[in-house]
Amino acid sequence: MKISIYNFDNYKAYLSEIITQLAANDRSFRRRLCEHVQCQSSYLPQVLNGNPDFTLEQSMRLNQFLLHDKAESRFFICLVEKSRAGSSELRQYFDEQLAELKKVRFDLKKRLKETQEVSEHDQHRYYSAWFFSAIYVMLSIPHYQSAHVIATRLNLPESLVAEVLSFLETSGLVEVKADQYRVTKKRLHLERSSSFIQRHHINWRSQALQSAEKNLPEDMHFSSVIAMSVADYEKVKEVFVKAIEEARAIIRPSPEEEVFAITLDVFKL
Repeated sequence: MKISIYNFDNYKAYLSEIITQLAANDRSFRRRLCEHVQCQSSYLPQVLNGNPDFTLEQSMRLNQFLLHDKAESRFFICLVEKSRAGSSELRQYFDEQLAELKKVRFDLKKRLKETQEVSEHDQHRYYSAWFFSAIYVMLSIPHYQSAHVIATRLNLPESLVAEVLSFLETSGLVEVKADQYRVTKKRLHLERSSSFIQRHHINWRSQALQSAEKNLPEDMHFSSVIAMSVADYEKVKEVFVKAIEEARAIIRPSPEEEVFAITLDVFKL
């Protein structure tokens, strides 16, 4: 499993963990790392266990060697700068920079690079009830191409489904081609500051509660209350955010056969 740099506040601890994991199966790993960084092999343990720090130039080479993306590279450089800082005030400054980078990391809209082109008026209606997004997603499945079939599947009045279909078309979220509804390139992904986010979460948590009451064997529900450190809480959040990314990588190319709902909650009491 890839080690996440966002779980560390010290670049030396991060590198030690990387080396411990990768060098176990690759005896040349340390040598190749030192060659890429352009330092003596004897210098690496001095950095990891002592006062010397890598230069910023060496840190950039480490970014390349470890295949960090742009966000990971910025975070790593900031960790190095914090370690190299000569005063408590400067270290505090870099701590604040690292906290901001982590905040951006957990902003799913930025991480998932979605666009939001639907007008605020249409968003207000779209997020007013759960069935708008349910019907919208169902239209990507070939056998859900009529108001009657969708109404039967969701146990909704056919007149209501027809009204939603009309709204989705006029808002530009779907279009009709060859007598079939097709999802357009317009997407919605709410920012945490959006006035609609609370209603959206409530809509689907209410559906999750109904699903839990049915207790169907094909559904999955998990709830747990635990005690742990604040630092480990951040690590757990990172696990779930990465899981969302990995799930989306599976979902994106997956053929549309049936409609499912995914809800996830991780929060402090």
